[in-house]
Parts: sequence; C-alpha cells; structure tokens
Amino acid sequence: MTTTLPADPDTERLAHKLAEAMGKPLPEIVREAIAAKAESVGVTLQGRRALSKEERLARMTAITDKFAELPVCDARSPEEIIGYDEFGVAN
Repeated sequence: MTTTLPADPDTERLAHKLAEAMGKPLPEIVREAIAAKAESVGVTLQGRRALSKEERLARMTAITDKFAELPVCDARSPEEIIGYDEFGVAN
C-alpha cells in the first residue's frame, strides 16, 4: 500500500518536517496523525464506538456553546420575521 499525501505542497512539507523532527518514517507520522484525529471523534477501524452519556452531553454542549457565541444578525422575533401579528394572522 502506498502512502498518499494531499496534493497541497504546504501539508506535504509539514508532514516531512514532522517526520524528520520525530525521527519516524513519513507513513507512520501520517498514520499516527490520522489515528489521533479519528480517536478524538470516536472513529475506529470497526466504525464509531458508542459514546457514553457524558460524552454525548459534552459534544452537544460544545455545539450549542458555539452557536450561542454567534452574533445576532436580526433581533426580531420569529413572528416578526415571518410576518404574523399577535393573533397569528399574516400581515
């Protein structure tokens, strides 16, 4: 099997520099990097492992925290945006 690196020259240079700095062959560096990223998101060669309740909650909290940090682009209520009055009649 041949190691395939992205066509991006910067990524390839970085991978080669990391392999040299760590004294490991390039395929091993690439495999370790991919394995570490896969593990961080719960992916294994057998598929995704089941997340614990705490892990699921932590992931959902992280996602909602990111959304909460987004700026408000339109402060109107959903009813105002859609165009309904207080009686549910379209304006």
